Amino acid sequence: MNKRSPTRIDKYIGRRIRVRRHMLGISQRKLAHALGVTFQQIQKYENGTDRISAGRLQQLSQLLQAPPAFFFQGALKTLARGSSTATITSPIRLRRFLRTRDGIALARAFTRLDVNLRWRIVNLVQTLSDSGR
Repeated sequence: MNKRSPTRIDKYIGRRIRVRRHMLGISQRKLAHALGVTFQQIQKYENGTDRISAGRLQQLSQLLQAPPAFFFQGALKTLARGSSTATITSPIRLRRFLRTRDGIALARAFTRLDVNLRWRIVNLVQTLSDSGR
């Protein structure tokens, strides 16, 4: 593997960026403008085509209102299972859910919570979903 080639973790982080962006209803263009890059660059980050530096991840963390650890959350379990995008929530399924009345209400209420409480809720839901497999 080329030293500069994106790894599976780079791709995982890109998917987490996409999911978080969708949760907040932010377009690629709007995020790109806030970062001072093109929307194509955001696409490359989200697809895992381009790697994300620590500094850029910190900027994304602030813009997407999530601690940097959010982008790594669940990565070890997912990658240890040798999974691909199939085990990560599909952006299409996520968009469908977020278009429902329940999805909209949940997303709005969730984003109003304190970040530490949100993390505790995310961990609880992940634990519950993992135990149901």
